[in-house]
Amino acid sequence: LLRFQVHELDALDARPGELNELEQSHRIAANASRIQQNAGAALQMLYDNEQVSAYDLASKARSYLEELSELDPSLGTLAAQLTEAEIVMSEAADTLRRYLDRESPDAANLAGLENRLAAMQDMARKHRVTAAELPELAIRLRDELQRLVHSDDTLDELRQAIATRFALLQELGAVLKRHVHMLVA
Repeated sequence: LLRFQVHELDALDARPGELNELEQSHRIAANASRIQQNAGAALQMLYDNEQVSAYDLASKARSYLEELSELDPSLGTLAAQLTEAEIVMSEAADTLRRYLDRESPDAANLAGLENRLAAMQDMARKHRVTAAELPELAIRLRDELQRLVHSDDTLDELRQAIATRFALLQELGAVLKRHVHMLVA
């Protein structure tokens, strides 16, 4: 039974931390179209909308404040803050573009993730552990199997040690017997 369990867990080959990775990948793959749509909308609002974007509005507001800073220098600080905001928005837009340009998960990938998650959940249920505990269980059962497989070697070593000590004990007994005979005589 132990060999079968070890073989079964080895065939599954669950890695530490794999469950979290699978769950995260599954969430992303299952919501790929929503993610693409909303990230695209965010990019449009932030930067890519030609009519009105957050970047354009911040840029216009900065221009107004720069003009007004000639009248009231304290507005120059606000203009500088908006310049920083423009830089941050531009960087965020670039990051969003790269995110949207990467390959989105396909249906086959989603099915593969679901199959792997199901296999891990089934195995966990079978062994009465959580799916996250499967790698640790595999190690523990493999170690136990090794101890059992090598128990004959261990038993032979123990028998040899007992035989060696018994022989030494017999020798000491013989020496003690001679000394007792010498004392009595």
